[in-house]
Amino acid sequence: MNDKHQKLTSRLFGKQNLILTSLLSDQDTCSWQDNKHLIISHTPYLTLEMAVNRTCQRAKHSTPTPSQIYAALEYAKAKQTQTAKKPEPLNTF
Repeated sequence: MNDKHQKLTSRLFGKQNLILTSLLSDQDTCSWQDNKHLIISHTPYLTLEMAVNRTCQRAKHSTPTPSQIYAALEYAKAKQTQTAKKPEPLNTF
């Protein structure tokens, strides 16, 4: 795993970081099925599977490649940055 991807995975803590690192180093179908619901962003809400599905074309039940998982992490990071820049709506009471 290179430095760029290490920074992406380091945003997750403890067990989540270990799970993601494992998925990136081993393309194991059981690991993917067990961990595809890992929440990688709370705002906006994104699971790993949601982000993978939005960033790549793959067969519905296929295990994503490490590069597809990296792309999903980049997507989640960009969405978080984009959400953080949105101004708060004004209350019109």
